[in-house]
Amino acid sequence: IGPEIKETDVLIPATDGFMLHGTLREPINVSLKGVIQIHPGWGLHQFIYSNFANFFAEAGYVVLTFDYRGIGRSVIPLSLINKFDAPMSDHGLIDMPAVLNWVIDKYPHQKKIVIGHSLGGQILGLMDNCDKIDRIYTIGSAIGYFKILRKPMDLLLPHIFFKLVPIYAWMYRNSGIFKRYLNKYLGITAASVIEWKEWCSGPDYFR
Repeated sequence: IGPEIKETDVLIPATDGFMLHGTLREPINVSLKGVIQIHPGWGLHQFIYSNFANFFAEAGYVVLTFDYRGIGRSVIPLSLINKFDAPMSDHGLIDMPAVLNWVIDKYPHQKKIVIGHSLGGQILGLMDNCDKIDRIYTIGSAIGYFKILRKPMDLLLPHIFFKLVPIYAWMYRNSGIFKRYLNKYLGITAASVIEWKEWCSGPDYFR
């Protein structure tokens, strides 16, 4: 039986003021081993990582999960919903650094560990404070250049990039109903899918 876990909802202001929703899990009455910050994959909600986070909390780590802007519980204010079209790189340039700064402020003397899943590991280098991380683990964070993928993905992705992505982007930007539905359940913007297409179309990916 592991330690009692205190679970708290937290709001973390990103560097541009957008409020990110996080869930903090703190083991009670144990000697802490460090703080783990879990970076989700693109479009994935933090609750997907709940069991994963609980496992580490029961092992003596403070664990913070969070939702990127416009995804999951990091909801878009109604006053901004029609203007919201954040690129995917905002997660690494704005969201992740703010979460790490929040962790540093709250736990200045604890080891800082980041576990990044998929996109959450790919774009760690975009963080202006990634040098403050003590240890990094990535899961499924491969480069997405479509020509190095195995069949049938290398044949399928060009159709997605050059046929479905433009349709998706047009519908997102021109249909309020479509946009509100996506922002409620998925949170993947037109700007983010266009950026993803551009990254995956070159051998250097986002570099």
